[in-house]
Amino acid sequence: MMQESAFSKQQKSTSSGRSLPGLRRIVKEFWPQIRQQKLLLSVSFIGLVVEVVAQLLRPWPLKFIFDYVILHDTDVSAAKFPMLADANSMVLLLIFSIGIVGVSGLRAAAAYVSLVTMSLAASRIVTEIRAKLYAHLQRLSLSFYYKVKS
Repeated sequence: MMQESAFSKQQKSTSSGRSLPGLRRIVKEFWPQIRQQKLLLSVSFIGLVVEVVAQLLRPWPLKFIFDYVILHDTDVSAAKFPMLADANSMVLLLIFSIGIVGVSGLRAAAAYVSLVTMSLAASRIVTEIRAKLYAHLQRLSLSFYYKVKS
């Protein structure tokens, strides 16, 4: 097992401390462009949250299939939901199978919405920043380009 030296720990904390002010400066500079896309960014964030919740819900229909369809004779499954213990196994299997497909579909739709809206917002932000940069370069005098060779 390799131990980290005190120097490398200090170096990591110092480098992350230096990167945060730079990140703040970048966000502060581009905040007007980011703020204009707040609706798309909000929809993307909501889509991401729905995707995570749907991912957490994925195993539950399968749990109910095991508890109430496959192992329906045990008393453990009847203790939590007695109305499911009395239902027909094939109807429960159909309902929980539809639940699996529904949760997977919800997750896929939320991932799609999140990806598309974030991509659209990012594209619009970058386009506006490029236009601002190009306008700035156009306003510079010819003497600037003569002095500064690239």
